[in-house]
Amino acid sequence: MESELINQDSDRYIASLFASEAARGDIHLFLALNQEWGGLCDKVTEPAAGGLRLQWWADAVQETYAGSPPDHPLLKDLAAILGRHKIPKDWVWQMIDARRRDFLPVPNETMVEYESYAGQTAGNLQKITALLAAGADEDLLRQAYVLGQVWGMIGLLRSTAYHLRARRCFLPHDILKKHGLEPHKIMDFPRQADLRGAGEEIADKAWEKFLELDRNILHRNRCVYTIYQLCKIYRKQLEKCDFNLLDPRLAEPAPFRMIKLWAGYAFDQPLLPS
Repeated sequence: MESELINQDSDRYIASLFASEAARGDIHLFLALNQEWGGLCDKVTEPAAGGLRLQWWADAVQETYAGSPPDHPLLKDLAAILGRHKIPKDWVWQMIDARRRDFLPVPNETMVEYESYAGQTAGNLQKITALLAAGADEDLLRQAYVLGQVWGMIGLLRSTAYHLRARRCFLPHDILKKHGLEPHKIMDFPRQADLRGAGEEIADKAWEKFLELDRNILHRNRCVYTIYQLCKIYRKQLEKCDFNLLDPRLAEPAPFRMIKLWAGYAFDQPLLPS
């Protein structure tokens, strides 16, 4: 499991290493489930087949919460975690349900849908991570959801080229239209599309949410705070690429991220109340 996470979700894997040893394996399980659900659209050729597989997972999670997990290693591990932690079923259900949109060529017609998708997937995953890493700290859980939402919005921007190659465009249609772009034309002729204006506007929407986060609360747990730091790092990466969402540098991890993470946590201490 760990090798797959290192290859497929290295940033969140790095963040998980700052959790306690007891929590780390539980966090990895949810990262693996997220990879499983998010990767279904790449494993099927027909949307209907993907929908059936996603429904199997939805039913299987329901059975696991009811105390009868199907014979699957990830679900057996999930059942064990649920025996130790009270993770609301709605959080997990939303992570699965939002993935139904993955099988649409244009999953997000509006910016509201784009933000909602990022919240239901990455937001809930970050909230579960915070719960496993820091316990039932309600302030931290609320902040973690928004942090995860920002992370998801930035991640979708950075993976635009990958999605377009698979003939999917997660960018919100209303923002694209505002900039004279149409999703299907972008998918047909990606090299001819100038996505900088739309990319910057979407990135700025994410950044507005980021600036509303309470750094003092997020700093309570280093595992969570690492994602906060990574959001800043990848915002800088977008800026260096002039918000060109087809720039191949966006598909690569940010240079020197580990040094920046260690230095950032050491020097970026919480603000004292005035």
